[in-house]
Amino acid sequence: MEKCFKLLKSSKSDNETFAALLLIAKCIKSENLDKDDRRKVFDAVGFNFINRLIQTDTLPEGCEHNIYRSLALTLLACFSTDQNLVDHPQFCNKLPFFIRVISDGGASEGEVDDALDCLTAQLGGTTNKEELLKHSAMEVLAEQCVKQLTGSTRCVSLLAQVSSLEWSEESRDLFWEHFNAAVNMLSAVYKSQQDALKFKVQDSISCLFSNVTCSFPSSPQIWLNDIAQGLRDVLQSKVRTEDRNTAFKLASLLAQQFGLNWTVEVMTRGKQVSLLSLLAELVSVEVHLGLDEEDLQKVLSRSELLSCCFSLMESCVVFSSSLADTAEPSLSELLLSLHSSLMEAMKYILQFLYRIKEEAPAQLMRKPLVLGAIRVLGAWLAEESIALSEDIYGVLPFLLTLSVTHINEVHISEKSQQDGGLWSGGDVIKFLLPGLCHLTAEDKPRAILLQNNLPKILQHHFSDLYERHQSGTDSDLIGQLSMCVSVYQNICVCEPDLVSKDDTFLLILETVISCLHCKKFHLYQYCNFVFLALLIIRRKGSFSSVAISKCEIFVDRVVNVILESLKLFSSDKEWQEVSEISLLILQEMESICQKDCHFSDCITNSKFPSQIKQFYKSLPPLPGTGSADDLKLILKKFIKS
Repeated sequence: MEKCFKLLKSSKSDNETFAALLLIAKCIKSENLDKDDRRKVFDAVGFNFINRLIQTDTLPEGCEHNIYRSLALTLLACFSTDQNLVDHPQFCNKLPFFIRVISDGGASEGEVDDALDCLTAQLGGTTNKEELLKHSAMEVLAEQCVKQLTGSTRCVSLLAQVSSLEWSEESRDLFWEHFNAAVNMLSAVYKSQQDALKFKVQDSISCLFSNVTCSFPSSPQIWLNDIAQGLRDVLQSKVRTEDRNTAFKLASLLAQQFGLNWTVEVMTRGKQVSLLSLLAELVSVEVHLGLDEEDLQKVLSRSELLSCCFSLMESCVVFSSSLADTAEPSLSELLLSLHSSLMEAMKYILQFLYRIKEEAPAQLMRKPLVLGAIRVLGAWLAEESIALSEDIYGVLPFLLTLSVTHINEVHISEKSQQDGGLWSGGDVIKFLLPGLCHLTAEDKPRAILLQNNLPKILQHHFSDLYERHQSGTDSDLIGQLSMCVSVYQNICVCEPDLVSKDDTFLLILETVISCLHCKKFHLYQYCNFVFLALLIIRRKGSFSSVAISKCEIFVDRVVNVILESLKLFSSDKEWQEVSEISLLILQEMESICQKDCHFSDCITNSKFPSQIKQFYKSLPPLPGTGSADDLKLILKKFIKS
């Protein structure tokens, strides 16, 4: 290299410089240059000479037609390992040139590789990423993939990189326009090809969707049908295990983003069975085969495929729930088929959880696959509390024990993820919450849950949810808080003796009252907080015994919530949402007033009596219809008191 540098420095014409650079280019290809050597090359050449190489059409006699371009790309690829040079405006403005080279069918393999090196470096630099879209980089990369041209494998990685970028609100529409164009190109080939290219394109599409970070537009995507047809072909054919597994992964990714409607209309060959039915049947088979291994380590080695199957099962449960009331015969038949397949798979998931409980060491219990099994079980319980009930009841104690383990480890979750993704993706109690709303309303499962200390376990989660909600760190916390409240309401209504004796409910009451004073909830949620607070207070025996600080402030908040809900009476739609819970609140208030003078005095001294007298006059005369009748009866008791 030193001889080359001396030759370059002593050159007196473009031809001599060119000759020296050809020698340097050979060295660049054959040697690993360090940062200092790369900087020496740049200092000797600079961008101006490279620009001339790119722009010059006249070639020395006997030279290959692309010799100048090839040399320019070699030098730029050499510079692309230095981020300072990549961020130089002269490097940034060559993005269209790199894309032209990649799309040029006459470019050599070396030229395409160098252009891809430069494009990859620009993705990690300060180059305006919108320029990638404006110059159709995604479509060019997708075309390389479908035509299996030079660098097609690297083009897939670059496509995934572009998809993983955080696009601004202003750029998002432009991104989706070009993303859709690229996927249209890939999906058309995936649908039509029946050879090895089909599987390569399947890998490309799967990789692409695995890396998208933006939320997908709500409008229907025209390429979904093509992908569905391609998936049908793969899943109905004898293919390699890895290709079949990728098909499940792709179906899972699409189901997470778009639901499963796109799978219903695509029928399998030779019979009127939808792709959705086929997917559900095959998922059931894969879950059976994957979880039925004697060696748990072998089960865990199939975690990636099984996780995709679990995700598809969860999507199927959600889809079935959305069509539960359908009267269309074909869909009713589809739902029966889905339920049968899901129930079969769920048997093996429950057996797997039993095995984990009995055989697995603590470290295996914290594997993501175990959490995935609990997550899909939670989705099943949210919609189905009858089928497999005895098997489910048997595993409930283990699940609650596991949730305690997670609560104790929540403070080291970041370290856990670094050590192999333990518990990544959520926690046990979160996934069980929707099912717990149903289970605590039924005698047998509620007894099991209470024997295993559910109120205390859930209290930790409830308090943590409130703290996180206050700091605004998660968007789905309100839903979880509401489900915790529903579970506690069930327990308070069905197990009053337990509530009266268990001091855990005093801690729950503290959190509920904190929620009442927070300004981040909707009226319906406030009504549920009030109802739960009153349920606990009544079961504790007296208002004074719960030791609420500033009782008058609490009563004032209760009164404000109920008066706000009564204001909605004149609006049928809004009143319908809060009517039932409002009547329940009034009934609890009236019951407590009868037994507790302190609470009764607080109500009497509030603005409640005067406000409801005015409201009472606006109600229709008795006998009324629907909730108006019940409402007038309960309000009359407060007016008399």
